[in-house]
Amino acid sequence: MSKLLYYLKRNKTSLGSEPVRKKEVNLEWWGKSQNIGDCLAPVIYRYMLQRRHLLENQKVQKTVHLMTIGSIIGMGWFDAVIWGSGLHTQRMISEVIKHRQYVNYDVRAVRGPITSSILQCAGYESPDIWGDPAVLMPLIWNPDHDDLKKKYPVSVIRHYRETEPVPSKIHTITTQTSDYRMFIKEILSSELIISSSLHGLILAETYKVPAVFLNRNNNRDSELLKYLDWYYSTGRLDIRMAHSIEEAIRMTPMDLPKLKRMQTALLNAFPYDLWQMT
Repeated sequence: MSKLLYYLKRNKTSLGSEPVRKKEVNLEWWGKSQNIGDCLAPVIYRYMLQRRHLLENQKVQKTVHLMTIGSIIGMGWFDAVIWGSGLHTQRMISEVIKHRQYVNYDVRAVRGPITSSILQCAGYESPDIWGDPAVLMPLIWNPDHDDLKKKYPVSVIRHYRETEPVPSKIHTITTQTSDYRMFIKEILSSELIISSSLHGLILAETYKVPAVFLNRNNNRDSELLKYLDWYYSTGRLDIRMAHSIEEAIRMTPMDLPKLKRMQTALLNAFPYDLWQMT
């Protein structure tokens, strides 16, 4: 396809299977597989709209693509407003650079400083507002802690593509769900989380449960960027990771991040101006 044709058609496509809705804000998220991190996108988006009494299908001045949670920058051929998304592989970095000549990004916040620096190097303006929108989940839902007890000394959360077994004596929490309440309850019922899932780590730390990053057999090396992006966004530069479950159990978890400032910055950076009709 020629560059001109890409330019003309770029905003008529979407990451999802649904057609692009004209003169509405179209939420872009990775819904092609059931994965808890991606499934948080519409949950957080609806919460942000409810704060201003806005509707999902509310008409706006022009058709808009909005990227929020997930490693989805570079996946689409459309112009987009970015609030909290990130990059995760060398391939996506290459796509961003390749798309730059005809794709416009209006960046309000990104997951972390690595994503921000890459976008800036590609020629985009990216403010120093960092944070994964999953850190807002405690504002959206908090279980009754009186009903929760620590049932599991250790729980393992595997990346949804990983199939390596977990010892039968260790509790496993699946990421292949959209039931965020149950997922968070399982985390809160654990004394320690060992996770190769990025949002397993983020949600554990956001809900103040110690967590260890598991990079078993270096399976996550190709996506290491996104984990570093998260840790760097919280000011933690000395990253520790485990290469086996046994090593993770012995390891001292990294200090829990202080997220109040990040939460406030994300709330303030949400692009409510997209819904202004004048």
